[in-house]
Amino acid sequence: MLNVKVAPAVTPSTFRKAVGRASDRYLTGPVSGLHPHLLRHACATHYYESGMSLWEVQKVLGHEWTTTTVRYVRTAQGDPELASMQAANRAVQRLQVDKGSLR
Repeated sequence: MLNVKVAPAVTPSTFRKAVGRASDRYLTGPVSGLHPHLLRHACATHYYESGMSLWEVQKVLGHEWTTTTVRYVRTAQGDPELASMQAANRAVQRLQVDKGSLR
């Protein structure tokens, strides 16, 4: 085993403070305050805009309900609510074709 010192893990509180200080220093646009949860929303939006399906974004974020994910995805390039409705309609059609069989 190597005898190398390892830096301690960054605590959530330390991370929040660092993100806050960075936003105070570097943000000049319409978003003036940055916090970790806003980064989660931004990642969800970027994933969706880059072509990841709403269902895939839902899985990455660990959401149980697609409606929660829809609130996370803020995009001018797509309509996550429409995508969610289309996915639900496809599921209904599949269940009708399969006569309710979930194999």
